[in-house]
Amino acid sequence: AFAYAQFYLVFPGLVSSLRWRLPQCAHELPPTRLAELVVSCSRLQVVDDGLQTIFARQLEFRGLSSPLFGQVARSTASLGISTAPRLQNLLLEECQARLMAQHQQPES
Repeated sequence: AFAYAQFYLVFPGLVSSLRWRLPQCAHELPPTRLAELVVSCSRLQVVDDGLQTIFARQLEFRGLSSPLFGQVARSTASLGISTAPRLQNLLLEECQARLMAQHQQPES
């Protein structure tokens, strides 16, 4: 988070440019990159209606590493999009799948 804060302070023009450009191209990102973008936007406090719509429509939780899954889940809440019905359903399904997978793993 500190690195993101430094980036924002050192390169405010670049962050401003990203705020303008990202809504136009975010829909082209593969699922993992889109998830990473959600985390970055949350950390940089980039709240844009166009991006939030893309996130709500295209974000996928399946296939994310556990650390990234946790960061994305937290980031959707801080961006205010965790209440989107599609994301709520996906989050519920993914949490259940991860709990079931963990429960089925043999203890060492």
